[in-house]
Amino acid sequence: EGPADTFHDRVFESEINKAIKLTEEAYERTQFRDALKSGFFDFQNARDHYRTVTEGSGMNKGLILRFIEIQAVLITPICPHFAEQVWKMLGKSGSVLHARWPVAGPVDELALRESEYLKDSVYNFRTKLGVWQKAKAGKKSTGPPPKATEATINVSTSFPEWQRVTLDYLNEQYDEGSRDFRASTAEMRDVFAKNPITAPKITDIMS
Repeated sequence: EGPADTFHDRVFESEINKAIKLTEEAYERTQFRDALKSGFFDFQNARDHYRTVTEGSGMNKGLILRFIEIQAVLITPICPHFAEQVWKMLGKSGSVLHARWPVAGPVDELALRESEYLKDSVYNFRTKLGVWQKAKAGKKSTGPPPKATEATINVSTSFPEWQRVTLDYLNEQYDEGSRDFRASTAEMRDVFAKNPITAPKITDIMS
């Protein structure tokens, strides 16, 4: 209940609006597999992540109801019987076949990138924790893994020089219209290999 004004609420709301736009574009191109991916599978993953990160505080009821309603409409062209059942369960009048296509609101790209960074950080942290636990327990240990009681997170205010040079070059090569890089992978590798700043880190850059 209440306004959807937390960080995770804003991220999920952006995921909803993003799903509407991507699914509509896929249908317009008659790419039904892409429509199912963005309107159902990726959409479900976004909802599952929202549920996970709000485990302590709870999901916003208004956002969840909007998610269910919109997803029913998005998958109607592919799964009309399933969508109709969901529509009736929501107490909606008429048929979902006559429902208007949802209007997408703004997508907060910054919030989405921040959320993705947090997901990656949590994954990396858990991976490193697993490595630490195995090292502490030893190869022959059969008991429960040791518990970590503290951790150190280093935060930098700037990128190392090789990363800054890399990002500047990629930014120059990125084309907004095609959403792709102007230079090929081989051309970029050649540029990085010839630069004395990026050459020592060529494996990290190209991985």
